[in-house]
Amino acid sequence: MILVIIVVVLGSAPIGCCGAGGAAESPEAAPAPAESATCDLKVVVESFRSTNGTLRLALFNSPKGFPNSGDAALATRDEAVTASTMTVDFSDLPYGEYAIVLYHDENGNDMMDKNFLGMPKEGYGASGYASVFFSEPEFEKAEFFLRSESVTIRIPLHYW
Repeated sequence: MILVIIVVVLGSAPIGCCGAGGAAESPEAAPAPAESATCDLKVVVESFRSTNGTLRLALFNSPKGFPNSGDAALATRDEAVTASTMTVDFSDLPYGEYAIVLYHDENGNDMMDKNFLGMPKEGYGASGYASVFFSEPEFEKAEFFLRSESVTIRIPLHYW
């Protein structure tokens, strides 16, 4: 009998390591905005299994460095987990395409912990309902578009 093991490979960077999540507008949903238009983005992160640790989130506006390089992210946030659902706000973002990756650093060691098979031991998620179960999310699958004054997306956390 042959046993096949599929391992999730997620970076151990303090920010932007992992990925499944929410959606905003599709590229066809709105006409082209004025060049100076900005958006307020509300990210609702759902399904924390505990209030231990920190939510680590990275917002990218290009595929460069996505999903593992927090240094390449447009913005990052670290928020103490205080409830099973939390909201993170970003203000005055230019209209355009973005993607988010996040994880729940339950033990506060600034990295995504994994088991001996390389599977995440902490919760993780990505925007755009990007698949995160057997590989890192791709920017193109996690991307969403900001084309209005205010957008809310939901990203559920996934735990193994």
